[in-house]
Amino acid sequence: MPSEGVNIGATFSTISVSYLDENGETQTCNSATLLSKNETTLSEGWYVVPYDITYRNELDLSGDVHLILANGTEMCIANWNGKGITADQGSIAIYGQAK
Repeated sequence: MPSEGVNIGATFSTISVSYLDENGETQTCNSATLLSKNETTLSEGWYVVPYDITYRNELDLSGDVHLILANGTEMCIANWNGKGITADQGSIAIYGQAK
């Protein structure tokens, strides 16, 4: 079940979502892409994990990726090739939604 504040019933693939920044302050991302567990690459931008997601393959990053874990959700990368998240360039920042 999605957390409060995350609308997965939207007809658009992006939503507005609040998150806690690196200082514990509430911020808003007005255009975060909902992850679906079918992605193999995340390009530069903002993403939200709206429910528990398990990736069975490697997840490649391209650019600076900002990942928001909605309240009560988990993201797992469970593949068998020894790689999880890879990035040739860029970085990943992971944020939570509640204090």
